[in-house]
Amino acid sequence: MLKKIIVIFTFIIPFLALCSGCSNIPDSAKEASITSKIPISSNVSNNKKDTSKNNESNNIIATIYTSDIDSENLINKKVTLKELTAESIFEELKNCDVVTKGTKLNKFESYIDSSNNSVGVINFSKEFYDFNLGSSFEVMMLDSIAKTYIENFNLDKLKILVDGQEYESGHILFQKDDYFMKESFN
Repeated sequence: MLKKIIVIFTFIIPFLALCSGCSNIPDSAKEASITSKIPISSNVSNNKKDTSKNNESNNIIATIYTSDIDSENLINKKVTLKELTAESIFEELKNCDVVTKGTKLNKFESYIDSSNNSVGVINFSKEFYDFNLGSSFEVMMLDSIAKTYIENFNLDKLKILVDGQEYESGHILFQKDDYFMKESFN
C-alpha cells in the first residue's frame, strides 16, 4: 500500500499539475497568436465514405445535430452528402430547421492557430436572427450548429459571426475571444 502512495505522489500528482498548467500570457499576446492563420485543407474531415453503397460512390456520411425539444438534449442525425463542404452542412442544418430558411452562409473559413488548434469561423447573414426562441432553445440552436461543424470538420473551436460581427441577441452576447470548444461537447 505504501508503494502505491509513493507512486501516486511521485508520478501522478506532478503529471496532473503539469496538465492543468496556468497561462500568464497577456491578452494582447493571445490575440496576436490567433491572428497567424494557417489554412486547413478543405478536405479536412474525420468522416468515412459510405461503404454501404457502391464503392465507386463518393458519398460521405455526416452528422447533423438538432435539439430534442422534449428533453433539451442534442440529438444526431446521419445524412449522406456527395461532398463535405461548409455549404452542404449548412443546407442540412436548414433542412432540419436548426437555421432559419432565409439565412445565407456568408463565409466559412478554418485555420490552424499558433497553439496548433484547428479553428473554424462561420459567418451567417443577418437573417440568422429571424427566430423566436427562449434563451435555452437559443443555446441549443447554437450548440447544434457548433457541434455539427466541430465534428464534421474536426475543429478544436468554432466562432459564429453574423454579418461579420460577434453573435449578439437579446439573451446571448459573445465577445471577441469567445468560441465554442470541442471539449465542451465530449
